[in-house]
Amino acid sequence: MAAFGWSGRVGLIGIVAALIFAGAPAAAQRWHDASAAKSRAIGIAYARCAVRQNRDAVVAFLSLPVGTQDPAALSKAISSGCLDRAVGGLPLAPHQMKVPRLLMRGLLFEMLYAREYGKQSIVPTLGGAPRLEYAVVGIDAPGETIRHDYRALMKIGDCTVRAAPDRVSALLSAAAESEAEKSALAGLQEAWLACLPGHRALPFSIEMVRATLAEPIYRLNHALSDTPE
Repeated sequence: MAAFGWSGRVGLIGIVAALIFAGAPAAAQRWHDASAAKSRAIGIAYARCAVRQNRDAVVAFLSLPVGTQDPAALSKAISSGCLDRAVGGLPLAPHQMKVPRLLMRGLLFEMLYAREYGKQSIVPTLGGAPRLEYAVVGIDAPGETIRHDYRALMKIGDCTVRAAPDRVSALLSAAAESEAEKSALAGLQEAWLACLPGHRALPFSIEMVRATLAEPIYRLNHALSDTPE
Protein backbone atom coordinates (compact mmCIF):
# COMPACT_ATOMS: atom_id res chain seq x y z
CA MET A 1 0.00 0.00 0.00
CA ALA A 2 3.03 2.29 -0.11
CA ALA A 3 1.80 3.74 -3.38
CA PHE A 4 -0.95 5.51 -1.48
CA GLY A 5 1.02 6.94 1.44
CA TRP A 6 0.87 10.77 1.46
CA SER A 7 3.97 12.82 2.19
CA GLY A 8 2.89 16.13 0.70
CA ARG A 9 5.27 15.84 -2.24
CA VAL A 10 2.64 17.01 -4.70
CA GLY A 11 2.69 20.31 -2.83
CA LEU A 12 -0.95 20.98 -2.04
CA ILE A 13 -1.42 24.39 -0.49
CA GLY A 14 -3.14 24.41 2.90
CA ILE A 15 -5.40 27.31 3.80
CA VAL A 16 -6.67 28.43 7.17
CA ALA A 17 -10.14 26.97 7.49
CA ALA A 18 -11.47 30.25 8.81
CA LEU A 19 -11.14 31.49 5.24
CA ILE A 20 -13.32 28.66 3.99
CA PHE A 21 -15.65 28.76 6.93
CA ALA A 22 -15.87 32.54 7.24
CA GLY A 23 -18.82 33.62 9.29
CA ALA A 24 -18.46 30.73 11.74
CA PRO A 25 -16.17 32.16 14.45
CA ALA A 26 -17.98 30.40 17.27
CA ALA A 27 -17.37 27.03 15.67
CA ALA A 28 -13.79 27.97 14.88
CA GLN A 29 -13.20 28.76 18.55
CA ARG A 30 -14.04 25.16 19.43
CA TRP A 31 -11.55 23.51 17.09
CA HIS A 32 -8.76 21.32 18.41
CA ASP A 33 -6.05 19.39 16.64
CA ALA A 34 -7.83 16.08 17.05
CA SER A 35 -6.55 12.77 15.73
CA ALA A 36 -6.20 12.36 11.97
CA ALA A 37 -9.30 10.18 11.94
CA LYS A 38 -11.32 12.78 13.86
CA SER A 39 -10.10 15.60 11.63
CA ARG A 40 -11.09 13.55 8.61
CA ALA A 41 -14.51 12.90 10.08
CA ILE A 42 -15.04 16.63 10.63
CA GLY A 43 -14.22 17.41 7.00
CA ILE A 44 -16.57 14.70 5.76
CA ALA A 45 -19.37 15.85 8.06
CA TYR A 46 -19.01 19.46 6.90
CA ALA A 47 -19.02 18.52 3.20
CA ARG A 48 -22.02 16.21 3.61
CA CYS A 49 -23.96 18.91 5.44
CA ALA A 50 -23.03 21.53 2.82
CA VAL A 51 -24.30 19.38 -0.06
CA ARG A 52 -27.45 18.40 1.80
CA GLN A 53 -28.21 21.94 2.89
CA ASN A 54 -27.49 23.83 -0.32
CA ARG A 55 -26.56 21.61 -3.24
CA ASP A 56 -27.02 24.35 -5.83
CA ALA A 57 -24.59 26.67 -4.06
CA VAL A 58 -22.00 23.89 -3.84
CA VAL A 59 -22.38 23.04 -7.53
CA ALA A 60 -22.06 26.70 -8.47
CA PHE A 61 -18.93 27.00 -6.34
CA LEU A 62 -17.36 23.90 -7.88
CA SER A 63 -18.20 25.01 -11.43
CA LEU A 64 -15.73 27.91 -11.11
CA PRO A 65 -12.32 27.15 -12.65
CA VAL A 66 -9.62 26.46 -10.11
CA GLY A 67 -7.89 29.74 -9.51
CA THR A 68 -11.04 31.86 -9.42
CA GLN A 69 -12.66 30.23 -6.42
CA ASP A 70 -12.85 32.53 -3.44
CA PRO A 71 -12.46 30.21 -0.42
CA ALA A 72 -15.02 32.33 1.41
CA ALA A 73 -17.60 32.02 -1.37
CA LEU A 74 -18.86 28.68 -0.16
CA SER A 75 -19.39 29.87 3.37
CA LYS A 76 -21.35 32.87 2.12
CA ALA A 77 -23.86 30.53 0.52
CA ILE A 78 -24.01 27.90 3.24
CA SER A 79 -25.00 28.34 6.86
CA SER A 80 -22.23 28.12 9.42
CA GLY A 81 -24.42 25.55 11.14
CA CYS A 82 -22.65 22.90 9.06
CA LEU A 83 -19.35 23.66 10.73
CA ASP A 84 -21.00 23.90 14.15
CA ARG A 85 -22.40 20.40 13.75
CA ALA A 86 -19.21 18.97 12.24
CA VAL A 87 -16.83 20.34 14.85
CA GLY A 88 -19.06 19.81 17.85
CA GLY A 89 -17.59 20.87 21.18
CA LEU A 90 -13.91 20.64 20.35
CA PRO A 91 -11.69 23.51 21.60
CA LEU A 92 -9.65 25.51 19.06
CA ALA A 93 -6.01 25.91 18.25
CA PRO A 94 -6.41 28.36 15.29
CA HIS A 95 -3.04 27.69 13.66
CA GLN A 96 -3.93 24.00 13.44
CA MET A 97 -7.15 24.47 11.49
CA LYS A 98 -5.97 23.97 7.93
CA VAL A 99 -7.77 22.27 5.06
CA PRO A 100 -6.10 21.83 1.65
CA ARG A 101 -8.29 23.49 -0.98
CA LEU A 102 -8.17 20.53 -3.34
CA LEU A 103 -9.02 18.13 -0.54
CA MET A 104 -12.10 20.16 0.35
CA ARG A 105 -13.03 20.32 -3.34
CA GLY A 106 -12.75 16.54 -3.54
CA LEU A 107 -14.84 16.04 -0.41
CA LEU A 108 -17.64 18.16 -1.86
CA PHE A 109 -17.57 16.20 -5.13
CA GLU A 110 -17.57 12.95 -3.15
CA MET A 111 -20.72 13.98 -1.29
CA LEU A 112 -22.38 15.02 -4.57
CA TYR A 113 -21.50 11.65 -6.05
CA ALA A 114 -22.83 9.77 -3.04
CA ARG A 115 -26.08 11.75 -3.15
CA GLU A 116 -26.74 11.41 -6.88
CA TYR A 117 -25.02 8.21 -8.05
CA GLY A 118 -23.83 6.30 -5.01
CA LYS A 119 -26.82 3.97 -4.88
CA GLN A 120 -26.50 2.72 -8.46
CA SER A 121 -26.69 -1.06 -8.60
CA ILE A 122 -24.71 -1.08 -11.86
CA VAL A 123 -21.78 1.27 -12.38
CA PRO A 124 -21.72 2.50 -15.99
CA THR A 125 -18.71 2.00 -18.24
CA LEU A 126 -17.06 5.38 -18.51
CA GLY A 127 -14.33 4.70 -21.07
CA GLY A 128 -16.49 6.18 -23.82
CA ALA A 129 -17.57 9.23 -21.86
CA PRO A 130 -16.71 12.59 -23.44
CA ARG A 131 -13.40 14.25 -22.69
CA LEU A 132 -13.63 16.61 -19.73
CA GLU A 133 -11.87 19.90 -19.25
CA TYR A 134 -10.41 20.49 -15.80
CA ALA A 135 -10.19 24.23 -16.09
CA VAL A 136 -7.82 26.56 -14.31
CA VAL A 137 -7.32 30.30 -14.70
CA GLY A 138 -4.31 32.45 -13.96
CA ILE A 139 -0.90 31.16 -13.01
CA ASP A 140 0.50 29.91 -9.74
CA ALA A 141 2.11 32.62 -7.67
CA PRO A 142 5.64 32.05 -6.33
CA GLY A 143 5.46 29.32 -3.71
CA GLU A 144 1.98 28.22 -4.87
CA THR A 145 1.23 25.07 -6.85
CA ILE A 146 -2.53 24.63 -6.66
CA ARG A 147 -3.23 24.98 -10.40
CA HIS A 148 -0.37 22.68 -11.35
CA ASP A 149 -1.39 20.16 -8.68
CA TYR A 150 -5.03 20.22 -9.75
CA ARG A 151 -4.23 19.43 -13.36
CA ALA A 152 -1.81 16.67 -12.37
CA LEU A 153 -4.27 15.08 -9.94
CA MET A 154 -7.20 15.25 -12.36
CA LYS A 155 -5.14 13.56 -15.07
CA ILE A 156 -4.52 10.66 -12.69
CA GLY A 157 -8.09 10.60 -11.42
CA ASP A 158 -9.75 10.77 -14.84
CA CYS A 159 -7.54 7.95 -16.15
CA THR A 160 -8.27 5.75 -13.13
CA VAL A 161 -12.02 6.35 -13.19
CA ARG A 162 -12.30 5.50 -16.89
CA ALA A 163 -10.22 2.35 -16.39
CA ALA A 164 -11.96 1.00 -13.27
CA PRO A 165 -15.23 2.85 -12.52
CA ASP A 166 -16.63 -0.04 -10.49
CA ARG A 167 -13.59 -0.13 -8.21
CA VAL A 168 -13.57 3.64 -7.82
CA SER A 169 -17.26 3.51 -6.93
CA ALA A 170 -16.55 0.80 -4.35
CA LEU A 171 -13.91 2.97 -2.73
CA LEU A 172 -16.07 6.08 -2.61
CA SER A 173 -18.96 4.04 -1.23
CA ALA A 174 -16.86 2.70 1.64
CA ALA A 175 -17.02 4.43 5.01
CA ALA A 176 -13.87 6.27 6.05
CA GLU A 177 -11.51 4.27 8.26
CA SER A 178 -13.43 1.04 7.56
CA GLU A 179 -12.18 -2.38 6.50
CA ALA A 180 -14.24 -1.95 3.33
CA GLU A 181 -12.22 1.15 2.51
CA LYS A 182 -8.93 -0.70 2.96
CA SER A 183 -10.18 -3.57 0.79
CA ALA A 184 -11.47 -1.25 -1.93
CA LEU A 185 -8.19 0.68 -1.93
CA ALA A 186 -6.22 -2.54 -2.41
CA GLY A 187 -8.53 -3.55 -5.25
CA LEU A 188 -7.97 -0.23 -6.99
CA GLN A 189 -4.20 -0.18 -6.72
CA GLU A 190 -3.42 -1.77 -10.11
CA ALA A 191 -5.56 0.70 -12.06
CA TRP A 192 -4.29 3.63 -9.99
CA LEU A 193 -0.62 2.74 -10.51
CA ALA A 194 -1.16 2.35 -14.26
CA CYS A 195 -2.34 5.97 -14.39
CA LEU A 196 0.53 7.49 -12.40
CA PRO A 197 3.27 9.33 -14.36
CA GLY A 198 5.77 6.72 -15.50
CA HIS A 199 3.71 4.15 -13.56
CA ARG A 200 5.84 5.09 -10.56
CA ALA A 201 4.37 4.83 -7.07
CA LEU A 202 3.79 8.29 -5.60
CA PRO A 203 2.82 8.85 -1.97
CA PHE A 204 -0.83 9.76 -1.35
CA SER A 205 -3.09 9.56 1.66
CA ILE A 206 -6.39 7.72 1.42
CA GLU A 207 -8.13 11.10 1.67
CA MET A 208 -6.28 12.45 -1.36
CA VAL A 209 -6.83 9.28 -3.38
CA ARG A 210 -10.58 9.67 -2.80
CA ALA A 211 -10.47 13.39 -3.51
CA THR A 212 -8.57 12.79 -6.74
CA LEU A 213 -11.21 10.32 -7.93
CA ALA A 214 -14.37 12.05 -6.73
CA GLU A 215 -14.51 14.90 -9.23
CA PRO A 216 -13.86 12.76 -12.33
CA ILE A 217 -16.36 10.05 -11.43
CA TYR A 218 -19.07 12.58 -10.59
CA ARG A 219 -18.51 14.67 -13.69
CA LEU A 220 -18.18 11.67 -16.02
CA ASN A 221 -21.45 10.21 -14.74
CA HIS A 222 -23.06 13.61 -15.15
CA ALA A 223 -21.70 13.93 -18.71
CA LEU A 224 -23.09 10.51 -19.64
CA SER A 225 -26.50 11.33 -18.22
CA ASP A 226 -26.56 14.48 -20.37
CA THR A 227 -25.48 12.66 -23.56
CA PRO A 228 -28.39 11.91 -25.95
CA GLU A 229 -28.83 8.24 -26.70
